[in-house]
Order: sequence, then C-alpha cells, then structure tokens
Amino acid sequence: MPTRTGGAHLAAPAQASPRLCPRDRSRLAALGVALVTFVASLPLLLSYIPHNDLMDLIFHLYRIDGIAEGLRDGQFPVRMQTTQLNGYGYPVSVCYGDLFLYIPAALRLLGLSMRASYGVFVLLANAFCAVMTYVTFRRMFQSRAVGMVACALWTLSPYRLFDRLWLSSSAGEYVALGFFPLIAYGLFSMFFAERRGASRLGWLWCALGVAGVIYSHVISTLLAFVLFFPFLVALLVFRHDARAWGQVGLAALAALLLSLGFLVPFADYYLNADLAVTALDSASKRLKAATHALQPAQIFLFAPPVTGISSPPTTVDEMPFSVGWAAISSALLWVGLMATSLGRAVPRRARAIGALGLVMAVTLVYVSSVYFPWNDPVPALVEKVISLVATIQHPWRFLGPLSFVLLFLGCLALPGLRALSRRAMGVACAGLLALCLVETLMGLTSYMRQCLYTPEDYTQVESNGGVLVGEYLPAGTNTGPILADVDPQPQATGDASVASWSREGTTMTIELAGGASGGTVDLPLLEYPYYVLSADAGGCELTGDGPNNTLSIEVPAGYEGTVTVSYEPPLLWGAAAVASAVSAAGACALVVARRARARHAA
Repeated sequence: MPTRTGGAHLAAPAQASPRLCPRDRSRLAALGVALVTFVASLPLLLSYIPHNDLMDLIFHLYRIDGIAEGLRDGQFPVRMQTTQLNGYGYPVSVCYGDLFLYIPAALRLLGLSMRASYGVFVLLANAFCAVMTYVTFRRMFQSRAVGMVACALWTLSPYRLFDRLWLSSSAGEYVALGFFPLIAYGLFSMFFAERRGASRLGWLWCALGVAGVIYSHVISTLLAFVLFFPFLVALLVFRHDARAWGQVGLAALAALLLSLGFLVPFADYYLNADLAVTALDSASKRLKAATHALQPAQIFLFAPPVTGISSPPTTVDEMPFSVGWAAISSALLWVGLMATSLGRAVPRRARAIGALGLVMAVTLVYVSSVYFPWNDPVPALVEKVISLVATIQHPWRFLGPLSFVLLFLGCLALPGLRALSRRAMGVACAGLLALCLVETLMGLTSYMRQCLYTPEDYTQVESNGGVLVGEYLPAGTNTGPILADVDPQPQATGDASVASWSREGTTMTIELAGGASGGTVDLPLLEYPYYVLSADAGGCELTGDGPNNTLSIEVPAGYEGTVTVSYEPPLLWGAAAVASAVSAAGACALVVARRARARHAA
C-alpha cells in the first residue's frame, strides 16, 4: 500500500491555542492607550500651532503668557493678567479656571517656545483623558477590551477632538471633558462598593473629577451636572441607605473644599463686579442659544470636513458637530441587545441604567437642536429654566454629554455580547475601534489640510487684544480706544501733572502734583474691584471715573508726592486657596495611606 507523504503523520500534535498572560495583556493595553494618545495628537507633528480663524486659540495663548508674566512679576496665584489689552488688565484668571494652564506657563518661564509649551499641554491633556478613561472603564466593567473601546471612543470622540480641541482650541473644555470618566468611576464606587474594581474612596474620586471640571471650565460644570445628576438620582433610588447618603455628602463636601480656591474669587466677581457677561439679560442669552442651536441631521453626519465655525441657520461652512458613527454604533449595540432575548440575562439595574441612558440621549439631541424652544414664547417658569440652561451659550455643547452617554451604552452592551460568545464581543470591539480610527484619521487629515499657520508671535493673528469677545470686561467698555493706545500712560487733566511713573505687573507708581487747583490723573487700568491706592500724604482718591471704565486719581490742590496703585485681592481669596491646597494634600495623603495599608494587608 503506498505511503502518503506530507500527511497527518508529519503534523505536530494538536495543542490548545496559546493565551496571553496577564502581563502581556497589560502591555498591549498600554500600547493601545499610547496609540490613542498619539493619534489624538497628530497635528502636533506640524512645525507650527494650527488654528482656525475666529476661534479661541489665541485667547488661550494670551492666558498662558498672562500666567507666566504674572508669576514673573510676583503674583501667586495669578489673578489679574496684564498681557491683554496693552496692559490695561483683564481678570480672566478670576473668572475662568486656569489651574492646569500653569503647566505650559511654567514651561514658558523655563524658556520654551509657545509652540513647544502648548504642544506639551495638549499631549498631556490627551494622555490624561486616554489613561483615565481606560483605567476607570476597565475597573467598572472588569474588562481590558471594554476599557480600550471606551478609551478610544471618548478620547477620539469627534466633539472632544475636532470641535473643541483642534478646531476651536477650547483649552478649558477639552481638559474638563477628560474628568468625566473620573466622576463616573466615583459614582460606580460609591454605589457598587461590593463589586470588583470599585474603590473604597469612591467619594474622593468623584470629588476630584468635579473639582477638575470646575478648575478647567465653569460651563462644563453645568454640562457635568446635566449628565451625571439623573444617574445619581437613579442610583439613590436603588440604594438610599445611610452609607450611600454619607458617600454623596462626603463627595459634595470634598469637591467644595478642593474648589474653594477658584469658587470664592469667581463668586465674588460675578456678584460684585459689573462685568459684560453678567450684564446679559434673559432675552439676550436665549437669543444667542437659539442662534447656535443644531440641525439634528448634523449629529449623524459621517466624517464631515473639519473646518468652519458655528454659523447657523444652515449647515453650510459649519463646524462638524457630529458625535460620530462609532459612538452611535456602540449605543445601537445596546438597543439591539435589549431587543433580543439576550437582554433578559443583563442584570436589572444595568437594564434600568441603560434605559435612563437612552432617554437622556434622546433628550440631549432634542435640547441641542433648533426644535427646542430656546427663543419661543413659553410660560414664565419655563422661561426661567431655559434662561438658566442658556448660560451654556451654545446648545451644541450638549454633544459632550451626549457622546459620553452613547459610548457608555456601548460599554454596557459589550459584557452582554461576551455572555453570548467571546468571539462576538471581540468582533464588536474590533469593529468599533476600526470605525473610530477611520473617522478620526479622516477628520484629522481634513483639519490639517485646511488649518491656518500660527506664527510664534501669535499676537499678529488677531486684533482684539487677547480678550476674545470680552466677556470679563467692565460692562459697556469700548476696546477700540484701548487697543489704539499702543503706549499707555497716565494722563493728567486740570491743573494736575505727572512728573514720572513706572509699572511692574499690576502695580503702578506715579510721582504727581496737584498744582494750584488740583485735577485728575487717568490711569491705563480698567476699573475692577480691589485696586487700592497708597500715597505719601493724604488727599488723593482712587475712583472709577476715568474714561471708558478706567481708574482715575483725584489729586487735591497743592499735593506733591508719590502714589502707588496696586491690585490687592482680599485675604478671603488667599484663605480659600490655602484651604483648597490643604484639602488636596489631605486627599493625596489619604490615597497613599490606603494604598500602603492595602499593600501591607496583601
């Protein structure tokens, strides 16, 4: 009988397919997170900072240099910036959280270029978002695959990456969005403490997430509330014992203590300073919101060009404003799972949370759209609610919470697919990651082919003095004369005269005289609270009666001497900053102590 060659007798014995050890899977996950960070940061490979005309980049570059200059002049923390408006002063550090901008500001002090400093900041923001999302979702769902899907879909979400990071360069908002997963993980740990992956310090992680949002972008605090408060209420319905309420109370108290350093000055100025942003009435806010509402079709666009501005009422030359079909597809996985018999295997609480997520997704689409009565006649009570919500200025900002809800629904669905088969879950994860990568690379290619060049001297790009729309100017201020004053100096009127003067940061020293009948000296400083005057002798008075909302010194007849005008925030502001710093140090000590105790117990 002939012998077969190359047959079965030459084959190796059948073996089980090799499986990766936990260390290898961790290494692959780390590579995946690094790849997501790299893809999100691709425009950093340009030799310049890219920007889109009429957007926020230059405003934030001014803020970075404003912090650096303030630190150089001895301010800490920096409150009143002087890089804007030819040095007239702008309290953007009081009204807009800038804690994380101290990183690029410190790099500027070390001598790095603006491109390098801002590039490092963007890279760190992307890395933080990717790492936090992967770690928190892996722990919540006990799956590296789910963690990687969440990491990609959130870090590379079109709203965060295209609309906020690259196209509009909204430094506060894209950093704030990176803290959303931390809040979600905190809520999970607070209400599911018995589950694997939960932390005993859930209240602290939640508080850190909330504080991170507050220190990054005030408007995102409202968006975070809209996103997480309904889930908090639902979780309290499921579990409302003393421990649950205690965790919520601890989280709220810790968030408040950690945020006092910003909240106290912010509240002081919003309540006591006559700012342009606080002078807006309800009708103006509602009209602006209506003007920037979305056509719902925009949310479902596939890979639209990454260019344009918010220019309603049509979609022509508009920003992308799409949540991406990777996020939509992930939510459809949940809908499909619930439509089949497999949905009955999903725990009841998970089904309830998913149902709430679907309701929220539909609601967020509606509220962000032109069909919401932003500027329509409504009952008085409803008008007050709409006016409050209109504080977000642009309804398309709800795309951030919407994107998070959609990817969360997908993460709820993936364990259900794993119950069907590991291959089904693997195919779903691979499909979502591939679709997300395609959308991201197409969008970044579109952006980099159309973005504008930013020179190292970025002040050449715009002509508004670095204040963007001037929200924090004194109400009624005309920036035209201020910007035209390229060499601002004290101006004497009446019989007053200025012999010499000097300026260092927010402090101005002037040698003046009142002459025979006295007069006034108008200062190149905008009128804000907490400027104080000290003089060699009494009689001089600091007022806000200067032209165009500037400060002025009333000089009495016969006065001769030196006066100093300086910006001196109240002690309460300093005490609040110290309280937040002590709270942050206490939080770090608590985490270290808990980890040391756990390591010792193991």
